[in-house]
Amino acid sequence: MKTGLLLILILILLGNLAANGQYKSFSIEKLQKAEAEKDINMIGNSFSNEAIIYLPDSHPIVGKKAIGALYEFVWARDPKEQSKYIVDSVANNQNIRTEFGNYIPIKDGQQNDTLPFYAKFENSQKVKRIIELNFGDLGHQNYLTQLPAPTGGYNIGQSIYFYEKNQTSTNRYLSFQVWFPTEQKFGKEFKYRGPQVAEAAANFLGWPIFSNSFVTLIETNSLRNVKVASGKKFPVLIYNHGYGGFSGVYQTVFEELASHGYIVVSVGHQDESALLMVDHEIIIPNSTDNHFYARRSAELNGRRINELQSTILNSDNKRDVREAYQELVRRSPLHKESVELWTSDTKETIKKLEYINQHDTRLKGTLDLNNIGVFGHSVGGATAGELSFSCQQIKAGINLDGFQFGNLIDNELSVPFLFVSSNSSGNTYLRVTPFAESSKNTCHHAVINGFTHDTFSDLPLIMNGNVRAVNIQRSMILGFFDKYIKEKSIQLELISGQYSELILLR
Repeated sequence: MKTGLLLILILILLGNLAANGQYKSFSIEKLQKAEAEKDINMIGNSFSNEAIIYLPDSHPIVGKKAIGALYEFVWARDPKEQSKYIVDSVANNQNIRTEFGNYIPIKDGQQNDTLPFYAKFENSQKVKRIIELNFGDLGHQNYLTQLPAPTGGYNIGQSIYFYEKNQTSTNRYLSFQVWFPTEQKFGKEFKYRGPQVAEAAANFLGWPIFSNSFVTLIETNSLRNVKVASGKKFPVLIYNHGYGGFSGVYQTVFEELASHGYIVVSVGHQDESALLMVDHEIIIPNSTDNHFYARRSAELNGRRINELQSTILNSDNKRDVREAYQELVRRSPLHKESVELWTSDTKETIKKLEYINQHDTRLKGTLDLNNIGVFGHSVGGATAGELSFSCQQIKAGINLDGFQFGNLIDNELSVPFLFVSSNSSGNTYLRVTPFAESSKNTCHHAVINGFTHDTFSDLPLIMNGNVRAVNIQRSMILGFFDKYIKEKSIQLELISGQYSELILLR
């Protein structure tokens, strides 16, 4: 959270509110009293369940639960600032009462710059609850980042599949989301995140739940209750997220691929995903306190592990890199086991897709399971490498910035493959020579300058509006799969040439 945002939250949301002026503010008095008394229960009763607080130059706070968490967060810091509201006009429109005025922050007894505000209330209820509280520029709701429009010729549908342990051959939960091409042009769009997903993700990351509550307002380009485009089969691309991620973390890329005629399947993993999707409204949340997860997180600590990773990230000595990888894999058996489990989950997903292709009302007959690509980030990228020698159904694969844990160091890639490495400073990026030089097929390696490990997700766009990072990834991934799955005449060097940050090393 930015320091400036915390300060303005303190100034705006807390202190003793005084409603003065020409109009009597019969609605805001309850909130004023709740803030003055620091009564969190009264705060909760002051807002509707879906209430929104808009703040200048910041993401909105969405939902009564998130708003309550915000008050508790700020009150814990015992701010001394006060604030005053002057209501100068009121409008009543059917069941909505809106109070307009000016907000004046007061610090050390001195009044600071005035901000306009308005508050909307449910006017039909005996208890007047706030449904919207807006500070500063009254048009700043547009601060929300929108997902970039896909560039392909198809619109996009989305669905979720979940299987209980007794429904899988692995005796593990299996959950995957699917994005698919559709010719239907109209329909209700999915929200980027439901409230349950937003809260579970925040809890898993250790964020306060108000910090990402705004994602429930963001529209996607994916439509509800639509059918897959008919008359042809589409290649299938299977994605595995990074460790502690979940199946929706790369939606910007999934939508782009689906718009160009791919069916994209993103797999969740029991015990290691931040959450599993059961359907669009129900999830199974996870916690970093989970023993299975915590043991793996701790495995990569230690001086020798750090030395080995440093060699892989910095050395151009091929022998040193190979030996470092061999020892890293030997010293991290739990990460090796995770790659094997995720590989098993992905193979189970392919089995389910075979059944879906024969029987499912939405996707029946539309999955080209003779043309499957795999890609993933971090541990999910290592899983793509593992599948690209151990699963004969895979035709091409991409590892996005993942140390290649698993068994590939002792085997050979058998399909076209692309390693993509972040490079945030100097020449520190993942070396892949042990895998590239032993590959039985074409092996590319790209480095993206200015990227960090976490750039390979929607996060830079959603939190900071970084559209360029998204465009680089969409262009690179689409180009690679178009070349090796759809067998189009594409030169990856030309894609690299479009972006100064994207360097194709081989």
